[in-house]
Amino acid sequence: MDFFDAGLYCAAAICAAGTLWRAGRWLRRRPLGAREPLHVRLVGMLRALPLDVLLLRRTWRTNRTRWLAHALILGGFLGLLLFHAMDGVVTADLFPGYESTLDPWQWLRNLFGAAALLGVLIAVARRLAIGPLRRLSRTRDWALLAAVGVILCSGFALEAAKLVSPAVYQRMTDDYFFPGSDEDGEAMRAFWAAEQGMVFELAPPADAATVDRGRELYAESCVVCHADTASAFVSRPLAALLAPAAPALRAVRADVLLWYAHVCLAFLALAALPFAKFFHPVAATANLLLRGGRHGSDAGGSVPERSAPGRSSLRESPAPVGRREARNAGAARDTFGLTGLGMDACTRCAECSLRCSVAPSFAVLGNRDILPSEKLASLNRYASGRPLSGAKLAAFAEGSRICTECLRCTEVCASGIDLQRLWMASKRELAARHRLDPNAEMRARAVSEWVELLGGADDISERGRGGGAGRGGMTDGKGLGLEGDREHGGAVDGVAEPRRLGLADDAASFHGCVQCTTCTSVCPVVAVSRDPASELDLTPQQIMNMLRMGLKGQTLGARMVWSCTTCYKCQEHCPQGVPVADVLFELRNVAAEKLRERARNAEGPALAPSGSGDTGGKTDVSRSAAPAGTTGTAIAAGGVSATDGGDATSAEAGKDAASSSNGAADPAMEETK
Repeated sequence: MDFFDAGLYCAAAICAAGTLWRAGRWLRRRPLGAREPLHVRLVGMLRALPLDVLLLRRTWRTNRTRWLAHALILGGFLGLLLFHAMDGVVTADLFPGYESTLDPWQWLRNLFGAAALLGVLIAVARRLAIGPLRRLSRTRDWALLAAVGVILCSGFALEAAKLVSPAVYQRMTDDYFFPGSDEDGEAMRAFWAAEQGMVFELAPPADAATVDRGRELYAESCVVCHADTASAFVSRPLAALLAPAAPALRAVRADVLLWYAHVCLAFLALAALPFAKFFHPVAATANLLLRGGRHGSDAGGSVPERSAPGRSSLRESPAPVGRREARNAGAARDTFGLTGLGMDACTRCAECSLRCSVAPSFAVLGNRDILPSEKLASLNRYASGRPLSGAKLAAFAEGSRICTECLRCTEVCASGIDLQRLWMASKRELAARHRLDPNAEMRARAVSEWVELLGGADDISERGRGGGAGRGGMTDGKGLGLEGDREHGGAVDGVAEPRRLGLADDAASFHGCVQCTTCTSVCPVVAVSRDPASELDLTPQQIMNMLRMGLKGQTLGARMVWSCTTCYKCQEHCPQGVPVADVLFELRNVAAEKLRERARNAEGPALAPSGSGDTGGKTDVSRSAAPAGTTGTAIAAGGVSATDGGDATSAEAGKDAASSSNGAADPAMEETK
């Protein structure tokens, strides 16, 4: 057994073992939705094979440039696989008299290699040219493109080195050319040097008669197994560039070194195929076939059973979600009832993130798990039973909750992943184990408890009245704000920026309030409340009065703040021009940011209190756009750590402030039932 056979068998064994391991993960997970009859599924597969797998129909529908890159890479690699790597198994049996150095095979080898390399270059240029895509690209994305490019370049370099290597020429003539005299040998050398690009250590004669004699000998002995090297339209020009360095290449036997390098790289790629992103060509193909050409979602089928919510008290830190808990969450050893095939099929093309309807939320919050391509990676990790830290789990829960289930990501996914089904199933599971909706969390405790949990509000409220108060950057005009943004109150070039107060901290915002209760009278939320004191905690004019008394921390947990629909009736009808709706919106943002910070800083996962019911996985975020002069989108973390809040404002002070409000009942600061 030589080096090539040993390496091939080892790489194939690793690839087979990895593929079985990957397939085992798929089979351990039950599919979500009704199973189709076998004949229906087979018809769908036959339809998907030419359209979605070979012609890349789904990619064509979303982005033509990306389709061109993928079509070139797919076509090039399939051609190289069948007519070069597996030529002894496929091509030689199908075409009698096949020789790799004959045309059209020599020309096709260069054509397929050039096509694949051009596709890689287009893919790289696209990732570099599109700002959001460039910032979403991870190391493994560049590593895959680099690996493919290096394998292709090493193949062209190997062929070019052979074209200028006298050792390769000598081996070929020893096997196929038997000169009748020394003059015939010189004539053959002269022909190969003049017309085939060979570089000899001692230059042969270059006169026309000798070259013509060499051409005759070539036609008699070589033409049946070796075509003109000019048909190698990539390797031949590259060989001409290498000609000045031919002596150095000849000294180190570059043709041998490049052969080992090219073969080893190919074997490493084969062995790495089932791992990381390298497996997506296989997984995406299988997923497209199983999807049978469907572009919508199958989420209308059965849903996974919900696991019992974990117990957590107000003063207890929740138990971390680790490997054992995640794997034992479902009876079928599938936390979400998902197909692992779909998650493995992701190519990280980021088309779903570029077209995500809630991408602007990422620009404000800076949570990458809001974007589908990033959230899918966290979902795969979580569903596989690998533990997530408290901050990471909170970010994943937040990203799952913010999803509006608009179906856009599923429709544009070129790999045919039913992302809608994944998001809905993960929402249900997380909703059962970790409270996702901040509205439900805020309503699960009394205002006095939230005063203790959230603490003071002044440490966050100064983040300004601009478009975003989160960790992310501002949008760059293409839907995703992935540039790091300077938070208000920070330092730029060593110079501290002035502190900017929000509306709730600026006395000029509410000093004109005369407690006329007009805002409360026109509020539709108050109107539909049977008992505003117990259902809303505070009414709008009471909140304004508490702000006047400097009790901002007492208002953050008021259900009026979280029930406001931002209809702006209060603000439009206020005779004093107090921006009531803007202030309520800002208070919700401040509380939301404090929830997020507590979740990020928690040691364990940010579990929600178990006292309230399931949210069902749907978000409850106001869809009204924030007007100018208000803070960013009111989106909170998926849970809050049940720990003491620290320096809290006295709840009794809140009672006194609320009772001093004109014409309103006591806000009932006691605990809700």
